Amino acid sequence: SSSGSTSSASSAPTCSSANVESFQLSVDEVCENVHSPTKLLLSAIGYVFDGYASDNGDTTYVTSCGEERVSYESCQTFIKAFEELYSARNESIYPYPNPMRPDPQTPVDTSSGTVLFPTKYTFQQNVYGIAHVALPDPSTAIASDSRIFVIGSQNCLSCSTSDCSQASCNDNYASQQFSYDPTTYQIRQSSPSGYCLTNQAGSVNIIMSGCSSASLYQKWRYNPLTYELSTFQDPTKCMTSNGVYVFCDGSLDMQFRVPSNWLPDISTNVLHSIRLGNTDTCFDFENDLLSLMACNDGASQQFVFDASTRQIKQGGYCLDTEDPDPSAPGLFADIAFMNPDCQQNLVSQMWIYDETAQTLKSFSGDNCLTAENSQAVFQSCTVSSLQYSQQFIIPFQWKPAISSASSVDLVLTRENGLNYCMDASEAANSDFTMMPWTVYMQECDPTQQSIHQYWVYNSTSRLVMNGQYCLDATVQTSNGTVFNNTVYMNTCDSTSPSQQWYYEAHTNHLRHLSFTSTLTSGDLRSVADGCPTLTTMAACMNSQDGRNSTYELSDGSNKSFNGQPCRWCCGNECDTNNNKCEPEGWLLTGASGGPQDGYESYGGVSMNGIGDGYCPDDSQAESNYLSNCLAYNSASDALEMQPCQADNDDQQFLVPLTWIPTSYLDKMRSAYDASQCMDSSFSNNNNVLMGSCQEGSPGQVFEYNPRTLAIEQSDLCLDYNKENRNVYLNNCEPSDPAQQWYYDYSNMVLYNNGDADWCLNWSPGNDDNQNNLYLSQGCGIGQLNAQWFIPSTWMPEIMDTTPQGRPYQFQLDGYYSRPIPTGIWNGQWGNATEEQCPIGVIQEVLDVCDASMSLLLGDITSLGELTEIAKLVVNNGTENMPGSCCLDNPADSEWFGYYYATSVTYDGNPMVCQNHGPWHLGMSEEACSNAGGSWF
Repeated sequence: SSSGSTSSASSAPTCSSANVESFQLSVDEVCENVHSPTKLLLSAIGYVFDGYASDNGDTTYVTSCGEERVSYESCQTFIKAFEELYSARNESIYPYPNPMRPDPQTPVDTSSGTVLFPTKYTFQQNVYGIAHVALPDPSTAIASDSRIFVIGSQNCLSCSTSDCSQASCNDNYASQQFSYDPTTYQIRQSSPSGYCLTNQAGSVNIIMSGCSSASLYQKWRYNPLTYELSTFQDPTKCMTSNGVYVFCDGSLDMQFRVPSNWLPDISTNVLHSIRLGNTDTCFDFENDLLSLMACNDGASQQFVFDASTRQIKQGGYCLDTEDPDPSAPGLFADIAFMNPDCQQNLVSQMWIYDETAQTLKSFSGDNCLTAENSQAVFQSCTVSSLQYSQQFIIPFQWKPAISSASSVDLVLTRENGLNYCMDASEAANSDFTMMPWTVYMQECDPTQQSIHQYWVYNSTSRLVMNGQYCLDATVQTSNGTVFNNTVYMNTCDSTSPSQQWYYEAHTNHLRHLSFTSTLTSGDLRSVADGCPTLTTMAACMNSQDGRNSTYELSDGSNKSFNGQPCRWCCGNECDTNNNKCEPEGWLLTGASGGPQDGYESYGGVSMNGIGDGYCPDDSQAESNYLSNCLAYNSASDALEMQPCQADNDDQQFLVPLTWIPTSYLDKMRSAYDASQCMDSSFSNNNNVLMGSCQEGSPGQVFEYNPRTLAIEQSDLCLDYNKENRNVYLNNCEPSDPAQQWYYDYSNMVLYNNGDADWCLNWSPGNDDNQNNLYLSQGCGIGQLNAQWFIPSTWMPEIMDTTPQGRPYQFQLDGYYSRPIPTGIWNGQWGNATEEQCPIGVIQEVLDVCDASMSLLLGDITSLGELTEIAKLVVNNGTENMPGSCCLDNPADSEWFGYYYATSVTYDGNPMVCQNHGPWHLGMSEEACSNAGGSWF
């Protein structure tokens, strides 16, 4: 608990001696005071009052969970009261929606789905070096009653029978007055009547044409997360502000605000239907039959994804699969159907979505949901012409939960074989003196998850923890023995890069920040029959030649094969012997002091298992030795580190939803020293240099723009000086190649389009350049100062030199948010796990809830105050808000150079606030201060 004051939020005292001042409450007092002005931490209630001890007093890692817990019930109250508070705001002054909504236009539902918990604000620096909350232009958040607002230009869509274009908004223009018909999905023009917004058949033009209720070219849907308008005819394309219909690319001229009274009807199909690829065909469940029919947005096509149980539901039915009917010859596919018997933890009813392939799989196997003759069946996943029938567009609200590991099992799950989980049973069942312990992949066992398969990710230290031990990729024992390939459980060390893990969502790879290899020739296994017998990269690079025979050198002496590291030729034939793996000395210097015949002509590239050589980015499915990833060894069931391969199923893992997005890299780090991050210095001519990574530092937050290929910060773009190659931030010029960057994922090199083969470089410790970044040539393997760990959200777009669409990010502008499935408190989670809920996860969710309350309401504003203020504002008006907040800074305030302050006047006139920021900042001075605002 914090201060025991019962005064209001605006005058309550702060705790002067943190962790010292305290008082005890009885059970009844806790229940009574959780909704009073007394601020109580939900995590403390959960730990002390709800109780985590087992019935017999033994150590336990699991407990019951659900809404019966006071702490969880209180967290639900926070969500509901905060939504109620936002419902009463004046949208003309406070246009920003509730930041807890996954869909900005749809109220938060605490009974199903996902809730966003903002835990901190995202700040950016403007050109004057002033940090401010990175909120979008407030004018883009205001919706009209009849006009379609163009976000990029702040104009309005204006249409006639000949064309559509953007023009200055004017209530008197009939060409800008529209209405939406939810029964026909048409956007109609008010005058003249009888005309609908139309994508002309066989054309890219958008015009007003005579309404036809059967025309798919006149049926529109709106995505409230990306702000795009598409027709039922081709949902892969979007309308632009210039009245053309082209492939969606996320650009600003495709982003619109539609009238608020059109919602949620115009988004219903996007919110709840499962659509087959780029067709007008949707899943339909009617008369106990699941089929594929023309999309109609009827109740039979509305489905819900339960993030807690991973079930796709409609009413009391769950999407399921069944074995083929043996009496029906030629039927080789499982049938998908809606099962009235919903069973939690039944793998055939648990679903996962592959965002890259756009495929739906169940946990019961590796087959994909497939459309066949208007029926949903299961077939082998394929990249052939059948793949089109396996591509589905799912409701955006289901992401990222449906693409994450099971939020019930809360374990790391291997994607190829979804019933295998990372298991630390050896660590749990062994004497600590026998450590380190190998980590294996075992069949998922929900009843044992708390001991063996329950993993926690610490976003601050980047440690992956099971109990009191941590996942380690490079372990050294007390006698100096180095364990190289195999992954172990070890004593936690937050300073060890080999224990600092991060997740790449686009590849499903888990990697660590340790870049250098500890392998030596003594760690390689000896192959008695010699390297040429090896045909796979993993086998070759983990081996050395064990033959005792010799070969003759150019000087007449003999050289033994024995002990030479095997050299992998990147999947090519190494020489004229047609082998893909050869002993190193023989291959490179064994023929008259030079390489063997054919080595140069076959590519001349190879690498061994101790860090020598490399494979280029166009070979081995974008892999090289130094770019290591966590992998599953199917022969031993153990986890190990292997060269990263984008198409290797054994390297693809799914992480718990509670890890997202905190397990992503959020800063650009050097491979030479991962504790150093790219930073900006506005006080030094916008220079860009390296500095110690610091949480919350706005100078270290860069964004990648896939539309322009630019790396941006504060409306400036990463550029370089053409004379001295120094890298700095400059005014953005989208057409300038010097501001266009792309990442060689295989070699971890960041190239610049302005000069071929020039890349970003850092010379650490060089006093002359003061940690500057600059461009250099000769980038590649072995040059750690030119190799980089880049933010996960930049991928995979930054790996392509062609401008791409906007990547999907599950967070609102201005906030870092944690998505939490609501089943953890509404009872669904407990039912799914037989009340075996991991204590660590319960504590983490409550910690997130506390952090979100402190950010949005202030440290001393209680849940009781929030609920009372929400009621007052709703019932008696917005003047009952405790105060107001202004986010103006000296660069954008009414009077340039001055922070907003009520005490500042000019000719007797006070300053007028230009940006009030989000509505909740008026809850308390602390809430306003969290966002860098001025309270009044």
